[in-house]
Amino acid sequence: MQRSYRNDAAVHLADAALATSWLIVGRQRCELLSRKGAFLYALSRTEAQCAAFDEAMALADVDGDPGLRARVRMALGSSLQSSSRPEEAQVVLEEALALARHAGDREAEDGATVNLGNVLWSVGRNAEAQALHERYLARARQAGDREGEARGTNNLGLVLLDLGRFDEAQTQYERSLAVARGIGYRRGEANAAGNLGEVFQALGRFAEAQAQYEGSLALAREIGYRSAEAIATGNLGLVFRSLGRYAEARVQFERHLALAREIGSPVGEAIALVNLGPLLGDLGDEEHARQTLGSCLDLCRRIRARLQEGYALLGLGELGERAGDRDEALRRVEESVVLRREIGHRVGIAESLLARSQLLAAAGDAEGARADLTETAALARDLRISGPATLAAAHAAVLPGGDVGAALSAFAEHDARLEVRQRMETRFVLWRATSDSVQLSEAKRLLEFLVAHAPSDRRETMLANVRLHREIVAAGEEAGLGRPEKP
Repeated sequence: MQRSYRNDAAVHLADAALATSWLIVGRQRCELLSRKGAFLYALSRTEAQCAAFDEAMALADVDGDPGLRARVRMALGSSLQSSSRPEEAQVVLEEALALARHAGDREAEDGATVNLGNVLWSVGRNAEAQALHERYLARARQAGDREGEARGTNNLGLVLLDLGRFDEAQTQYERSLAVARGIGYRRGEANAAGNLGEVFQALGRFAEAQAQYEGSLALAREIGYRSAEAIATGNLGLVFRSLGRYAEARVQFERHLALAREIGSPVGEAIALVNLGPLLGDLGDEEHARQTLGSCLDLCRRIRARLQEGYALLGLGELGERAGDRDEALRRVEESVVLRREIGHRVGIAESLLARSQLLAAAGDAEGARADLTETAALARDLRISGPATLAAAHAAVLPGGDVGAALSAFAEHDARLEVRQRMETRFVLWRATSDSVQLSEAKRLLEFLVAHAPSDRRETMLANVRLHREIVAAGEEAGLGRPEKP
């Protein structure tokens, strides 16, 4: 049943067997509970899976076999991580690793290694996570474990993606995808396809990202892999937001949030909230955007989801800037810079520095703004991320002594890989730097596109409540271009 992905049916059968407690006791009961927990994990029923593994661990401890104790702890640690309890997961997995080594149980040792790597990755300890995943991958290849190889290459890609090493991450995901497909490991295929989409998304290859996400979503639904279904749903929302299709993006983000709550995934909920909040801000619904990001920040701090916490802090900072509260905005953005430097999230560092540069420029600190923009540009060149590279050059051009030619060159180089809202902002800033009416006309056209593809109940608030949108409208009217046309 595990290979046929009939997880619900497997859980029902396990429950029926466990109900005959006078027949299934001791070690046999422990192993059946562990198998039940694995099926519940696939269904993302986190509370039930933890309960199954807790009972199994108590039975394993009574049995006393260090190998059995290690295997149950290995599974429980993975379950605790999926329940966003990383400290508990780390303790249990370190116990599992020690027991497995004592027992000479290679399979349990490898499982504990990869699960511990995932826990450390989830809290931003990327160097330690990378070392564990590389060790696991080497052992899987040595043993000829193809499923383990698919899992190891995918997990290594996760670390490399967070570090902004996109070429290396892409290589790992493509290897994982090929191995998973070759052996019929469909869950691994769904994971690798979705993660490959994230690389394409970061590099501005939106059509390729969408194709990977849609493939991952279809496969996840087919095999009942609920957590992958939720992730792919949210990732499709990110593509739609990048393409300026705001109404579709909101549907996907709200669907992702509902799925995450339904399956009991706090990390999934945090991701959904941190995606939805900034979109609500783009739509001019600032009250709900602030509530959404505030809830996300509280959740992230409770479950130690540091990557998502960085996004929540930046989003709250941007909302503070729009509301005219520059002190609050600067505090939140600076918190995001510090956090992202701590966890080595280089893409995030570039985004936060770009936001801080605008706050410093507005406060009259041109040199501070220039320093942040210089670092943003250097990171963006190294990472090959088009949005921060283009916006950094454009905003630097409007500072005293700015290089307009460099800004125009950066835009020409990166234009095809920009998100719609990034292209709109760049055009408007270039108009401020050059007074070229073509730039303003294009900014206005892109704003009209965003309004046309926004939810109908948010088109007016987009124009009324978002400062950048108001500035484009006012400049267009003054230049005789008129207000954006209503769809």
